[in-house]
Amino acid sequence: MTDGVIDLQGQGAIGVEVSNGGTVNLSGTAVPKFADNDSGITDQIAFRIIGDDASITTNVGTGTLLDASGTNSTLFRIEQSAQQTGILQMKTSGTGSRGIWATDAGTSVVADAGSDFQVLGARAQGVYITGGATGLMNSGVSVNLVGFGAVVGEVDGNEYALDGSVTNVDTGSKLTNKADITTPLRDAIGFITRNKGLMVNTGNINFTAGNNNIGVWVDNGKFDNQGNEIKVNGVVLYVEGTDSVITSSGGKLLATDGEAAIKLGNGASLDLAGSGFGIIEGQGLAHGVFT
Repeated sequence: MTDGVIDLQGQGAIGVEVSNGGTVNLSGTAVPKFADNDSGITDQIAFRIIGDDASITTNVGTGTLLDASGTNSTLFRIEQSAQQTGILQMKTSGTGSRGIWATDAGTSVVADAGSDFQVLGARAQGVYITGGATGLMNSGVSVNLVGFGAVVGEVDGNEYALDGSVTNVDTGSKLTNKADITTPLRDAIGFITRNKGLMVNTGNINFTAGNNNIGVWVDNGKFDNQGNEIKVNGVVLYVEGTDSVITSSGGKLLATDGEAAIKLGNGASLDLAGSGFGIIEGQGLAHGVFT
């Protein structure tokens, strides 16, 4: 697909569905058009890629942003061992919208250097990894967080059907971030890991320009920080739930102001002895560790 408009207007409509080894090559200026954010029509998907050997390669032209503009809309739903690779130029301006939703064991999503994620809608997400899928944001991916409560990426160990019902648990979902992430805003969240999903960070996160931000939110999930700096005005690492697991090979967790470098919520605990954590520091009004 190189040009044209894919017009979605029905509730839960799907623009393009590919399965049984099919391939979509998305380039040029081909774009989806979702129902208006305030139309009452929700949960539309522009591209649904299903099954082993099904794939989508995205290399849209510079300046052409694919926009999930509808409420709870999704640009790409990748499932059942399908693959997505390439340079992604995408925007999530709809309330609760997602750029990529990958699910099922064997499903893989890779955002290459040069990809651009504009996360503009309230509670919108760039990447959502569930159900045993794996996701990778390579170094050189740029992210612009604008929406209230916007999230770069979330990894969830549960598996969900299209209607949101849980179909499996503890699936081994994994999201790896190698990109450097910044935002000028307040109330932003870098990454969320839930329900035993694994988030691995090798990039730097800087959320110091705004306030009340969260670098990484661990909600009964797993987080592995591999020696880089996460610097936040607000909370660097918010941990809750008895199943949360935090590992680190060093690096620096720095709260420049706000609440804490590490904040422990309901049910959470943290053993720093021999943990491998590097520097944990609170500046301004922020604590180092706060419970």
